[in-house]
Amino acid sequence: MHLQRAIGEFIVACHAKGLSPSTVTIYRYQLDRFQAYAVRQAWCDVGKIETTHLRRYFAYLHNESPHYPFGKPLARPLSPATIHQAYRTLKTFFNWLLDDETIAVNPMLKIDAPRLPKLLVPRLDLVNVGKLIRLIQSTELSRRNLAIIELMVDSGLRRGEVVRLELCKIDLAGRTVQVIGKGRKERKVPISIETRDALKRYLQVRPRSADRIAFLNKDGSPLTASAVYHLLKRLQVKLGLPKLYPHLLRHTFAKIFVETGDIGALKEIMGHASLESTLIYTSPDEKDMARCHAQASPLARLRKRKR
Repeated sequence: MHLQRAIGEFIVACHAKGLSPSTVTIYRYQLDRFQAYAVRQAWCDVGKIETTHLRRYFAYLHNESPHYPFGKPLARPLSPATIHQAYRTLKTFFNWLLDDETIAVNPMLKIDAPRLPKLLVPRLDLVNVGKLIRLIQSTELSRRNLAIIELMVDSGLRRGEVVRLELCKIDLAGRTVQVIGKGRKERKVPISIETRDALKRYLQVRPRSADRIAFLNKDGSPLTASAVYHLLKRLQVKLGLPKLYPHLLRHTFAKIFVETGDIGALKEIMGHASLESTLIYTSPDEKDMARCHAQASPLARLRKRKR
């Protein structure tokens, strides 16, 4: 089968399976890049793509100046995370081709996953959380914006879960919201008294609309994920923070929660399939390591003994 046709059928299968639009977009982008490279190498038949071809492709991503699918040079090398994303996409694609009996052998089987550097996960401390909450109350549509921010920083919701939240899934009396997470899995998430009150105040001024989506713009149209991102970017400038984006609030929730809460409960609240995913969010930051080092350092303990 021609590679272009195989990619098209794979994308259709992803839609039929009900994968999230963002996941399908990533697959499409990475496969377009792979196809552009494959065309230059005259790899047109997916049945003839071998492990050596794929190794050359990943070497190209690491060492050359990769291009966008339509040939425009990139300004800088691809990040390790982007290359790892390419690996996961091609692994999924060739697994699907094998299951669909389009190919007899999976050439990705002997390809090792690219290494990902271990990075410190950025979070806000409580002082900056307090500043963010106070600042959000001075923005336009402050009641709506406060409810959104509190759902992310106080309950760990993803941006997509917030913008897709339906009115009927908000239980103010029971202090829970029911959201649709990754893989279209639904889960109930507890909310604090403060977040419940913020939601209640927003619902009092929510524009009249037949739309079942909870968070709306002034004209009654559903709020977009992009609008939430840009809201936080404006707040970042006003607060003078180096970083502020939706997932950072989720990181912040996880870090603060795990200091006094149960990691198993955190896993369920965040909607993770495995505990390993949760542990990534709870890795220590520089302040944590400095505090632990000050307590455990052999020389520091000797100094205390001398006193």
